[in-house]
Amino acid sequence: MAPIEIHDDYYAILEITQTATDNVIKTSYKRLARLRHPDKNAGNPQATADFQLLQAAYSTLIDPTQRRDYDIRHYPKARARPPPPRPTTNTNTTTNNNTQPPPSPTDQAELTRYQTLITTLDKSISALHSQKVHHETLRATTALTLSRCQAALKRLQAEVQKDADEEAARNSWFASWYASETTEQKEARQRRATERNTGRIVREAEERRLKAEVERILARIGDLEDRIAQARRQKAAAVQNEAAVRERVRVAEAQRRQEKEEEERRERMKAEAKKQAEEKRKREEEEKRKREEEAKRQEEIRKRWVEEIRKRWMEEYQNRREEEKNRVEEQWRRVEEELQKEREEAMRRFEEAKRWQEAREKMRAEQQQRQRENWREREARLMREEAERANAAKAKAARPRVSREIYG
Repeated sequence: MAPIEIHDDYYAILEITQTATDNVIKTSYKRLARLRHPDKNAGNPQATADFQLLQAAYSTLIDPTQRRDYDIRHYPKARARPPPPRPTTNTNTTTNNNTQPPPSPTDQAELTRYQTLITTLDKSISALHSQKVHHETLRATTALTLSRCQAALKRLQAEVQKDADEEAARNSWFASWYASETTEQKEARQRRATERNTGRIVREAEERRLKAEVERILARIGDLEDRIAQARRQKAAAVQNEAAVRERVRVAEAQRRQEKEEEERRERMKAEAKKQAEEKRKREEEEKRKREEEAKRQEEIRKRWVEEIRKRWMEEYQNRREEEKNRVEEQWRRVEEELQKEREEAMRRFEEAKRWQEAREKMRAEQQQRQRENWREREARLMREEAERANAAKAKAARPRVSREIYG
């Protein structure tokens, strides 16, 4: 069954470089799977196909064996093809945003140069790998021949050792017990020894030649491995440089797309602002017209209400004036009556105060008379007490003199 040809650049689909690790592949796949899932891009008819292609790229590159086969057999052809347009996840973008412009001439020249270099290096690596496989096969064949030669040498050496043992046995002291060797046997033995010696020399020469051949093949294999490693390093550098150019192109395109989207957003915002301003102006005019009509209607209502209020107020005012007049007349009448009563009450109180004053003056005179009498009695009492104290003092002063005269 013929192998399936893959023409898609799986590294570009996953937005990674050829030297990306498994963790980078998984991270990029998860990010792109969330963005390109068909449920999130219902308006894109290619969403399912793009998502299936993303899954195929991930399943191929995450498996080491499939990735190695893809890098050797399919990636050089896929790289030579123009990059597919990047799937979009926004269903509202225009056709101009979905079409990706080609890179600049300088970037395109660098991409072409790196792609040519990578293709050449892939061919060189493939040729060197074929030579290495050929030399490894040749080394295995030569090593097998060498082992056979060494086995033959060991057999010859064993036969030589056997003849030497037999010769030593014939020359020993108990050889007389056995029959002596005939001339034909001796010549045959010498002929076999000569043949073995000749075969040994030939085998030793062949062994040296085969060892030298194996060493030469190993040196050639080492040189091929060095050249393959150098070519792979050059390819890795070229892949990295190409990825850098692609990244630069992608960043420039993303920046251009972002600037264009920003410009479109500003235009939309400007148009939306203009539309909102127009709607606001119309609303304000309508509201102004309604306010004017409402103000006019309210003014008419206010005028009617003011007129009605004025009429009611005038009626109430006239009524209040009549009531106030009657109330004032009634108050004056009551005030005059109260004043008359107050005058009569004042005269009565004056008479009572006059009588109370006369009684008070009389009581005060009587009190003063009693106080004068009390003072006269107090003075008389004090004078009597003073006279009594004087007499007592005199009597006290006279008693000691009499006692001295008696007891003298």
